[in-house]
Amino acid sequence: MRENEDFLVVTDIKDSNLDGAAYIAKTCPDILDRFIIQAYQCDEYEPLRELGFKYVLWTLYRYAPGDDNYDEVVQAFVDHDFIAVTFWESWLYGLSTDRETELSWLHGSDFFETMKCMTVPVCVHTVNDLEDMERDIDQGVSAIYTDNTDNGGVR
Repeated sequence: MRENEDFLVVTDIKDSNLDGAAYIAKTCPDILDRFIIQAYQCDEYEPLRELGFKYVLWTLYRYAPGDDNYDEVVQAFVDHDFIAVTFWESWLYGLSTDRETELSWLHGSDFFETMKCMTVPVCVHTVNDLEDMERDIDQGVSAIYTDNTDNGGVR
């Protein structure tokens, strides 16, 4: 990253997110502004910012079971300067992913439309089909996580 100044990293630390972020902050203090650190719970926002991360993204795929209050989640985007939200692409279209942390209110267009109205960039994962990518972008998705590096020029 130090040799390639246009290189950015979006983290996806599966366990002990705050510990992993603290390690990055300690070992890479000179390039923290090139990390987009992913928060899994809203209460991680402040500790991540205190570690020096400028860009915090909230991913909802591991949002705590039972934390299904739509208004509280929307309010979190008012209260904190998350740079974006990310979740499973299937949730845009009301489709289940059979995950234990599913948020039924998130499935479908209401939450997505609310985020767009609030100008919160919406990112979805994981999309590998070019037609699906184009459809999502046409719907207003800001960014797509993909396993496919040959995306036919979709930006």
